[in-house]
Amino acid sequence: MKLKKILHGINTFVVSKKLLDEEVKDIKIDSRQVEVGDVFIALRGKDQDGNNFIEEAFARGASAIIGECDYKNDRYIKVDNARKIYALACKNFFKKCCDKMKIIGVTGTNGKTTVTSIIYQILQKTRKKVGIIGTFGAKWCENKKFLQTNMTTPDPYMLHKIFYKMFMSGCRYVVMEVSAHALFLDKIYDIRFEVGVLTNITQDHLDYFGDMTSYALAKIKFFEEYEVKHKFVYGENKYCKAYNENSVAKCLTYGLKGCDIVAANIKSDLSGTTFKYVCENNIFTVSTKLVGGYNVLNTEAAIAVCRAIGVKNYEIVPALKTIKSIAGRFNVIKNGKGYVIIDYAHTPDGLENILKSIKEISSQKVVVIFGCGGDRDKSKRHTMGEIALRLADEVIVTSDNPRTEDPEKIIDDVLSGDNRAIKITSRKEAIEYGIKNFSNGEVILIAGKGAENYQEICGEKIPFNDTNIVKNYIKNSKNDNFFTKKQQIS
Repeated sequence: MKLKKILHGINTFVVSKKLLDEEVKDIKIDSRQVEVGDVFIALRGKDQDGNNFIEEAFARGASAIIGECDYKNDRYIKVDNARKIYALACKNFFKKCCDKMKIIGVTGTNGKTTVTSIIYQILQKTRKKVGIIGTFGAKWCENKKFLQTNMTTPDPYMLHKIFYKMFMSGCRYVVMEVSAHALFLDKIYDIRFEVGVLTNITQDHLDYFGDMTSYALAKIKFFEEYEVKHKFVYGENKYCKAYNENSVAKCLTYGLKGCDIVAANIKSDLSGTTFKYVCENNIFTVSTKLVGGYNVLNTEAAIAVCRAIGVKNYEIVPALKTIKSIAGRFNVIKNGKGYVIIDYAHTPDGLENILKSIKEISSQKVVVIFGCGGDRDKSKRHTMGEIALRLADEVIVTSDNPRTEDPEKIIDDVLSGDNRAIKITSRKEAIEYGIKNFSNGEVILIAGKGAENYQEICGEKIPFNDTNIVKNYIKNSKNDNFFTKKQQIS
């Protein structure tokens, strides 16, 4: 592709016609990967500045370089915002396929994965050719496995490459998670969204954004700076409510009361949930296997999105009945008289919501096993410890992904000297201890990692999955009991 096609629609600089007519092999942002004929885009990052690697990129054969610094070379193009140029260039390079599909974006601290998964499953059930991009990776049409992207929202090059593959395979709808980092770094710049959802704004990622105001502004940027045709926002979250009241953007709110869309007559237990969806005079009853009050909100948002793109009520209702539980999101495992619940809740708001939901639908004793991640927002650790001790009957604090931090120090931060909790550093041992000692009907919540299949310790990702630990321990315990009884009989 010629450089002028890659830079089509970008009119912020002057480039020689000779350079514009040159063929470009690929787009790179890592100077170590540059090959002859590539365009190198120098991005400023939190830890590194790509402008420092311009000479290396030229030495490796870059045909042109785009950056924000002053650099004298006929093949160097200075711009004001290299990240936006990177997003636009990738969009052009992959034939603007995102413009040929209806893109649905979901942002928010909690609920993104569940909302996108519900929408994706409904659209599949109604025979729409649809792709999904998010925490689990990317999947589209008939693909059975997720393509791993290692990011909630991929960088522009991978993102537009995925759009291209989705479109070429027949997809005409894409539902994707939009992270605060992606918004802040302009990863989705110039993507037009048919529908956008803001699920909530609560404490998370303050290690990166510094304070809640900066974090909230990054989320709100989705509706303020991007073209979003239909906008839905959770109307009972204080940040979302404040935004909606002060914005000229027309957003429809959803929630449990006082919103444009509300859920009424909610009935929920560990087997599922039913409620009435109310939007003006449009009222209908839905039933889903998803559990908990916050999943009512997630389902509301998903229904609103599907209705906005033309899916009919009579299609949505039967589809919701068959929705599969989302991996790592309120997954229920029966354990004798009790239950074990696996959930990704890793923020103060997420932990509080799921504990309250469990107590609303079960009268049994609640045990929570959780930890906090290392090298991340430390300010939420004590808050999560306080929530667990306040809402659960028994608390076991353990490791999450300690990364490069001392896991015992993280546990100390969570408890801040409170001795009411049990401390077990090994997550495997903590889970096994919980199941062994609380198996008379209690509900055991294992929170923080959900469907993650690793534990990151000292920079190394070690295979680990909460669900596998639980199922293996229960299975082995049953076998032990069987052989014990058999030996007694003989």
